[in-house]
Amino acid sequence: MIDCPEIRDLVLGWFNAIQAGEAVPAADALLSEDEGFVAIGEHGEWLGDRESLIEAYRALTVSGPPEIRVLALEAYCEGSVGWAADAVSAAWKDGRRAVIRHTFVLHQEERAWRIVHAHYSEVPSVSTRG
Repeated sequence: MIDCPEIRDLVLGWFNAIQAGEAVPAADALLSEDEGFVAIGEHGEWLGDRESLIEAYRALTVSGPPEIRVLALEAYCEGSVGWAADAVSAAWKDGRRAVIRHTFVLHQEERAWRIVHAHYSEVPSVSTRG
């Protein structure tokens, strides 16, 4: 496995798109259309298709896009498979705040990296409202 700046830049670009209010079009471009796609959350979420995750991002940003600060980010790849892990601080205009961890598994599809698996969870001791 090797450090993968291309995947690191892709994840950073994803967070920039979310902050810019472009979460839905960015997710549409980044998430794999492969049948094996799945996203798993901490509250029983099991989203077995990309459209469900895109809809979740649409709902998440209904009160406006959050400000995101990347706290940690690692990205690796080997051949046509890559993975990333991060922790971000998110703050919404309505006062919600959270530290969120993600892991992503990516696959190269037609020379572009696409997310085939995502997992996300909040860090409870840091998540606040207000």
